[in-house]
Amino acid sequence: MSNTSQSAELRYRKTLLGLALAAAITTVFLISLGSFVRVTGSGLACPDWPLCHGSIIPPFEYHVLIEYSHRLTAAIVGLLVAAMFVVAFLASRANEQPTRRALIPAAITLVVMLTQAGLGGVAVITELPPPIVTLHLFLAEAILALLIVTMMAAAPGQTARAEGQGISLRDARKIYLWAVIAAAMTLVMILSGSYVVAEEATLACGSGFSAWPLCDGAIMPSGFDPNIHMGHRYMVVVGTLTTGYVAFLSWRQKKNDRMISLIGQATLHLLAVQIVVGALVPWTEFHHAARVAHITLASLTWAAAVLLVILAARARASGTGDDETRASAQMPPAPAGGSGFAPTFSLRTVASDYFWLTKPRVMVLLLLTALGGMVLAAQGLPTLTVAFAVLLGGALASGGAGAINHGLEGHIDSAMMRTRHRPVASGRVSPRMAIGYGIALNVLAFAVLTGGANVLAASITLSGSLFYVFVYTLWLKQTTVQNIVIGGAAGAVPPLVGWAGVTNDLSLPAIYLFLIIFFWTPPHFWALSLMIKDDYERASVPMMPVILGEESTRTSIFLYTILVNILALLLYISTASLGAVYLAGAIALGGMFTYYAYRLLKEKDRAAALRLYKYSLLYLALLFLAVMIDQVV
Repeated sequence: MSNTSQSAELRYRKTLLGLALAAAITTVFLISLGSFVRVTGSGLACPDWPLCHGSIIPPFEYHVLIEYSHRLTAAIVGLLVAAMFVVAFLASRANEQPTRRALIPAAITLVVMLTQAGLGGVAVITELPPPIVTLHLFLAEAILALLIVTMMAAAPGQTARAEGQGISLRDARKIYLWAVIAAAMTLVMILSGSYVVAEEATLACGSGFSAWPLCDGAIMPSGFDPNIHMGHRYMVVVGTLTTGYVAFLSWRQKKNDRMISLIGQATLHLLAVQIVVGALVPWTEFHHAARVAHITLASLTWAAAVLLVILAARARASGTGDDETRASAQMPPAPAGGSGFAPTFSLRTVASDYFWLTKPRVMVLLLLTALGGMVLAAQGLPTLTVAFAVLLGGALASGGAGAINHGLEGHIDSAMMRTRHRPVASGRVSPRMAIGYGIALNVLAFAVLTGGANVLAASITLSGSLFYVFVYTLWLKQTTVQNIVIGGAAGAVPPLVGWAGVTNDLSLPAIYLFLIIFFWTPPHFWALSLMIKDDYERASVPMMPVILGEESTRTSIFLYTILVNILALLLYISTASLGAVYLAGAIALGGMFTYYAYRLLKEKDRAAALRLYKYSLLYLALLFLAVMIDQVV
């Protein structure tokens, strides 16, 4: 490249970077100013658009000046974005690299900016309806993200390539996936908070120290506005977990890629400060400064999350290929004729794989326990709407959690004879597609349960999925012999969902239903682990028979079976509506459960473990069926 060309490229690059950076900074200020407009009640100070009181120069009044300053700042952002597009276009015509790569994001930014300006006018004319106000903020955050993309596209050569030269392809893909999830959750947090303000539900939980983290001193509030308000906080909990996890993944790469590690930690720290400021909002009696700082920090967290996604994407594109090289070396040669090693699947096969990703056999039992919780809460048959929402939402959440589990455990499943033919383990479905499918199902589940039941039921369901993914799958399963004991909490959630769906509350009987399943889970899965001990050992999963031995496992199964029987009787004692049908069923079923556990303790063979495993499934199903029959007859 000639010196003249290099000079022209450097000039284009500096100009484009300068414009994009200036526009991004101004956009953050614009979002903060928009928040100030809202908290001061100045949104309709200029009743018309694009003029203000029919004039270019507005009246010099407090609220009018606040609103008009917001419009002027938006105009400045618009001019910067337009200039940025012009520079990117000229660079593209001059065939300059890397600035011509910024043309597409610059063009999209300009289109979104024009749409945003028009929507601002609609918001004023329609007197600020909540959906329009929320969409207005969404477009502002989208513009901020697009400006960051444009900056990175026009960044200098080495930076424009991946920053993750030392990160393995597998690690880069994992960071990228969770960075996308964390960024999406950050945006959901921002938009849910905006909707709370637009619906005037900011004060729904009161003020002072009783308003956060509780809602007017209550853990589970009732009413439309408090539920909207708490829904935002639930989203923050989910967002904090996802951001914390991707920050942890990034921190582990600090020796391989300092930039990814730095941005990952920055995203988490910004979110932490933002949460503290969010608490200060009610603690300071909704001081304007706290409210404006809240959205400003949220936007900075969003910007950092977007930057992390871009860096992770580049690391994924150029991560070290050791794992792929080994995979290629082990791949069988392509058949003669050059057709290559590329199996194809029919639509029926694909549909079957995505069906089995949801673990339908497990789902049936989970839905039965959710139905039992509903019937006991209603002391009879629940309403059709609530029953449909809980069962459909529960099915979606269960299937989604199962799909994510498939995506995250493909390496374990492929090492086990029992699971090596599963869709992800066999390579028919990619881990990314399985995880994306699972996330989509859980989002739908939350929407169905919120709309058809209530926010409490939806939040408990989401908590169960998150616990299953983060606590059990990603942490406990491969690290401790207590994996099934603690991880069983996820499978015990459905009766809580059923109870909450009917009552919008949780009571002692619901807790006993939860505990019955929680303590039933270990003997059920330990019986399975006795049968496939070699599989778990081969996959390096620390199940009890592998770590503590078979004798200890059989003893633990017997003791947990006794505990399940005690809890089943305590449910009867604590629930006035339960009668003789349930009591007789609990005693008979529990007696058989104890008998099979005792036989396993004495006979010590695979056949005894198989009998207990099969009966444990029948026990739980029939116990909850006894609950329902008792309430209906």
